[in-house]
Amino acid sequence: MEHSRNRLKHTAFFVGLFIVLFLMIMKRQTPPYAFLHNQTLSTESPPYFTQLTIPKPNDALSVHASALISLPNDNLLSAYFSGTKEGARDVKISTNLFDSKINRWSEAFVILTKEELSYYSHEYIKKLGNPLLFLHDDKILLFVVGVSMGGWATSKIYQLESALEPIHFKFVRKLSLSPFLNLSHLIRNKPLNTTDGGFMLPLYHELATQYPLLLKFDKHNNPRELLRPNALNHQLQPSLTPFKDCALMAFRNHSLKDSLMLETCKTPTAWQKPMLTNLKNLNDALNLINLNKELYLIHNPSDLSLRRKELLLSKLENSNSFKTLKILDKADEVSYPSYSLNPYFIDIVYTYNRSHIKHIRFNMAYLKSLLK
Repeated sequence: MEHSRNRLKHTAFFVGLFIVLFLMIMKRQTPPYAFLHNQTLSTESPPYFTQLTIPKPNDALSVHASALISLPNDNLLSAYFSGTKEGARDVKISTNLFDSKINRWSEAFVILTKEELSYYSHEYIKKLGNPLLFLHDDKILLFVVGVSMGGWATSKIYQLESALEPIHFKFVRKLSLSPFLNLSHLIRNKPLNTTDGGFMLPLYHELATQYPLLLKFDKHNNPRELLRPNALNHQLQPSLTPFKDCALMAFRNHSLKDSLMLETCKTPTAWQKPMLTNLKNLNDALNLINLNKELYLIHNPSDLSLRRKELLLSKLENSNSFKTLKILDKADEVSYPSYSLNPYFIDIVYTYNRSHIKHIRFNMAYLKSLLK
């Protein structure tokens, strides 16, 4: 009987070992999809640059954390949180439409309140945070951060969807990212489309040790696989952009002393060792962007005395060195950039002194003039 028990234990051990090894091998295999490349932007038009202020809700003292997408009709949609201040209970998710024919932003309108999210999710929602817009096929996806208790470290991510017209978001799901408390997950930067019709959403975990994550969605906007691309800690808000045969990722440091790091991938599920750059990131939001196969960074200065007082556009000169091309704006605070592309323009929205969202639009000819 004892011999039989020992055989059973050994069999169970080897079966378990086989399963672990099988999962490790499967993880290393090339996934059946790749990242799609950005569209090529026109270089034919004369240089163009303009800057606008987006109208905020009349009752909003503060606006922050804007997101931006280009619509199929070449108009833009921007979303951000508005209210008394960040984390206040009166914060709502507001949005504006940009009419490209007349170069004008609409008045702001509310697309989500904490009361609405609480009702549809069947959870108590104390406050709302970062919104993220993403155009996928014929739907506008909205991912938003909600908090039921405490601060941002106890947040969850919720998914909503809208038709292109009229814009009205319907609740889809709460993202289940952990078998335990499912807390402390946030989003900031836009996903990348994949060749199987789905997309990869960058997100991050903020409780205790902060680290980046990637969530794979299928073509029907359903989450399928959660990946941790590296073993880094204290890295927030991963920004993804297509690069060569895969992608490049940058991170917001959760400190005021660490160098900005970049990470490339062999496949969407196999990432190489992160490398240091010549810039520091002082716990500031940023965005990597691939423009006609050249890499650029929208970011704040490395100098602590200028922290968030300038918004910069820099170009990646070699594998880990950026050169600043232009100061896009200056103020007491210019931060949290987000961008969108169409065949003719690069559009950037960002926080201006926490009181407004500003919009910059330029074309490739203007960018080329900065390189001379």
